[in-house]
Amino acid sequence: MGRHSGSVEPTTTREMTQYAVGAVASFAVWIALVTFAIKLGGPAKNGSGGAWFLLIVAALGAVGCLALTLMLAARAWELRAGTRPPSRVSGGRRKR
Repeated sequence: MGRHSGSVEPTTTREMTQYAVGAVASFAVWIALVTFAIKLGGPAKNGSGGAWFLLIVAALGAVGCLALTLMLAARAWELRAGTRPPSRVSGGRRKR
């Protein structure tokens, strides 16, 4: 029996699901960190040094989680669409 050109291999589906679950999990952590940072805004505004430190750590963690979310979601979308980005050509610039 022949393969359908539009069929997705089981390993690709499993890999896509893993990337999607990772993206959702990192997005949930991002929401928690942003909520935590917002709640720390009041005490930090009142001059609490410890609150400022935690606010900065939560904000940096949120930036990292959002970047991870976008990377994982892009990879899952790429697997879903069945496309790969073009590979780079080695050799650098053309000689003149």
